[in-house]
Amino acid sequence: MRITGGRLRNRNLQVPHGLAVRPSSGRLRESLFNICQHRIEGEHVLDLFAGSGAVGIEALSRGAASCTFVEMDKQSLKALQHNLTSLDLLKESAVVPHDVLKGLDLLQRQEKRFDIIFLDPPYHSDGKVENSWSWKVLMQLDCGRLLSEEGWIFVEDSAEASVAEPPLEHLKAWRSRRMGRSHLRHYAMYE
Repeated sequence: MRITGGRLRNRNLQVPHGLAVRPSSGRLRESLFNICQHRIEGEHVLDLFAGSGAVGIEALSRGAASCTFVEMDKQSLKALQHNLTSLDLLKESAVVPHDVLKGLDLLQRQEKRFDIIFLDPPYHSDGKVENSWSWKVLMQLDCGRLLSEEGWIFVEDSAEASVAEPPLEHLKAWRSRRMGRSHLRHYAMYE
């Protein structure tokens, strides 16, 4: 896997192997950063279910001020640490080695704020959308204060999954785009 843009363009990333690993495609990452290309410079990014860190590292490559990565899988954490070290990104990065919901609680207690939040959770398997990770995380982000007032959230889910929206009070779905087997949704705060 390669970084698609910015100062680290074409640099390789180490990616863990296995059935549980499904890194965001280069096409999806390019599309994501085309949407926020004029906003990424100097922003604080949160990469949830970070895996190897491809999305957050891409954000740093394109000028983000910092990125916090939340990941609990040991193989993924090993690849993430390798990538951050080999690309000399440790100063502008923080790694939270926890389950995402616990990681969000920790960041909330630390009063962290983020301008862009990306989540690429495992695709849910029981067919009930309310049991999906994206649903749970969006509900937690909706009641919390982690997203800055003009911040954006991007969610990558399975294109085959139901895209029913959770009952959000403060977040609004802006746009939705299908790309191959993935579905990218974009949220912002209500005005």
